[in-house]
Amino acid sequence: MSEIKQRRVSVAVTPTEPTPKMVQLAKESEAAGFTRLMLADAHYNDTYVVQALCAQATRKIGIGVVVTNPFSRDPSVTATAARTIDDISNGRAVLGLGAGGRWEPSVQPSKAALALREAVEIIRRLWSGKSITYKGRFFTFENFKLDLLDEPREIPILIGSISPIIERISGEVADIALIGPGVLISRDSFARHLANINSGIDRALRAKEDVEISARLWVCCCKDSELAKESAKLFAARSFLDHLAKYGEDPDLFNLNSSEIANMKSELNRLPERFSLYYRKHEALSKLTSERIVDSFSVVGTPDECEKRIKQILSYGLDSVQVYLVPVLGFENRFEGYYETLRNLELLRV
Repeated sequence: MSEIKQRRVSVAVTPTEPTPKMVQLAKESEAAGFTRLMLADAHYNDTYVVQALCAQATRKIGIGVVVTNPFSRDPSVTATAARTIDDISNGRAVLGLGAGGRWEPSVQPSKAALALREAVEIIRRLWSGKSITYKGRFFTFENFKLDLLDEPREIPILIGSISPIIERISGEVADIALIGPGVLISRDSFARHLANINSGIDRALRAKEDVEISARLWVCCCKDSELAKESAKLFAARSFLDHLAKYGEDPDLFNLNSSEIANMKSELNRLPERFSLYYRKHEALSKLTSERIVDSFSVVGTPDECEKRIKQILSYGLDSVQVYLVPVLGFENRFEGYYETLRNLELLRV
């Protein structure tokens, strides 16, 4: 395969489509040469059930969740689920963990970092096959073990976040540190995230090569560059507003005034909270979301243009990238739009 795919480009998608279609997507992702298929966990079709079916239908591609959290799923339940996927896939499971998203109302952000650290320790100890006793601030286990664990498991753990605290924890304890999604795509922006991860690696006295550093990117790819840009505007707009809220960056840098920013927020607030379910052109957001915003928060264009951009992003110091499939607009349904992006990403040549 191409140099890009050898550098471990994964595919990520939210399991919003009928499960047979998600299984088809898994098979197509494997045939296209991608290293992993990562499925979201956010109250859609159950991620572990979909993963199990995808694992049965494939032979080489890694299968995992991106990401679950220690609040909506107890660490022992998560450890069991990941071990089951590892059984079904013959050792191809990947477990993605995070501190919790906007759709987990029970998550307490101020305590999420400690809970995540406890969860990682508990899960790894349970995978050892031994009985564990653990007394933490969030979780307590007394002489507990996973039944039916035939041998110790070493399933890679991915931690994904754009929070400095969680990024440092990913450097300390994760096998894969994932930046994103929706980060500002620039060398300086990635340098900031990499510094947090490397700080954790250094604090834990780990070797840099022990941690795969990756980034999750919104990617829309088709032979019509303008259509790809239009299709990604909703994703880019959401990421742009999140970026402004987090970093307070001057919106003038993106050629928008305060009134236009307010209008953009208002339009996004009118959409379903799970905005990725919205599959049609949004006229008002289309006018407000400039090409600069799209290029700053997503990878869009023809296969050649996406190839060039991915190579550039890898040069910022990443070991791999995870492409979140943005559906190309204009098809009968969202799945066909996903598939169009995937089909065109297969054409990457490096």
